[in-house]
Amino acid sequence: MVGFVSLCEVMLMTAGTFGIRYLDRQVAALRQQLEHADKMTRFAEDMQTRQAELLLIIKETYPKYEAVARRIKCAKAEFEAALSSHFELLIIITELLIIIRCAKAEFEAALSSHFEGRRVNLMGDISSI
Repeated sequence: MVGFVSLCEVMLMTAGTFGIRYLDRQVAALRQQLEHADKMTRFAEDMQTRQAELLLIIKETYPKYEAVARRIKCAKAEFEAALSSHFELLIIITELLIIIRCAKAEFEAALSSHFEGRRVNLMGDISSI
């Protein structure tokens, strides 16, 4: 392409006044295209370099990613196990509360019969549970 621009410059010098403006515009357009092509070539080379750097970064970080993924899976399993045990404890506590409330009702009924049928309300630790 450089040879073509040089050829146009030679034609411009030999053309005289006839068509000088046309050739000037053509030479300017070709130079602009040449500069743009050079710029795009440098840009493509930069992008290839950047791509190689990014591939290297990906290769370096992949083992770290795998380690983190394994740790997350282990943590998830531990969390699910803990949640399961907490759920079992919640069921046991709920059953105990039901038993305590039934015992409270029975005790209130026993006390009520002792006080000639008057209603008895227990207050305190047993009620607050």
